[in-house]
Amino acid sequence: MGEHRAVPGRGRVSGLPVHPNEKTEPGVLKRRDYTAVFDASPDAMLVVDADGVIQDLNRQAVAMFGWSREELEGSEVERLIPDAGRARHRRHRRRYGESPQPRPMGEGLELEALRKDGTTIPVEISLSPSKLGRGREHVICAVRDISAWKRMRRLSGKMIAAAEQERKHLSRELHDEFLQNLVALKIRVKLLADERDDGERERARARIAEDIRGTILGVKRMIRGLLPPELDHGGLPSALGSVFRDIEAVYSSLVSRHTSNVG
Repeated sequence: MGEHRAVPGRGRVSGLPVHPNEKTEPGVLKRRDYTAVFDASPDAMLVVDADGVIQDLNRQAVAMFGWSREELEGSEVERLIPDAGRARHRRHRRRYGESPQPRPMGEGLELEALRKDGTTIPVEISLSPSKLGRGREHVICAVRDISAWKRMRRLSGKMIAAAEQERKHLSRELHDEFLQNLVALKIRVKLLADERDDGERERARARIAEDIRGTILGVKRMIRGLLPPELDHGGLPSALGSVFRDIEAVYSSLVSRHTSNVG
């Protein structure tokens, strides 16, 4: 199934083989150009007929699901659905066929697709009905792997939880340490005002000064703790580099860095 034709008036891939007698109209892209567009889609693309049979797929679908083109062409689309959801998917597919319209599949639900090796991946699916191959009803399915987005969402959740934990720690530290120190200083200042002995007054002043220095050091320590270590030690370029490494770990892709002129 190597060739595709354009849907008249839309200029896009139909995902179905062109009849050998069909000719390319003047000014219209050649069939191999439409094949290139179909395969260049960043999403996995499936063309499914009214019976739920996969009639065509692009390279991204082969890469995403792990089956070869020959294995998937001519098979039910439910082959890509985990066992537990196949019967339900067939019912929904037939209901969709009664009134097809462009829309996301399973809006509000968490969808999973089944790979050849038995693993599942979280996906988003868009459905677009079209009359292809001499006017027969087909559905073009765009399938997007959202594993990286899921990982980023989990990472964001962990970061939010860590920030909340830090807020609680900061609140406890302010209350348990600095508030108590300030209360103690207030008491000592009051005692100092009532002290008549010059020697005791001098020793009390020294203790108050020491307590004030300790409190100031504690505040500085807390402020340093609120800053990322990379920003404290290496400045902004180092901190940005740390963020880029986290992104690369989540998305498994290289982030171009140009931080030499930062700051």
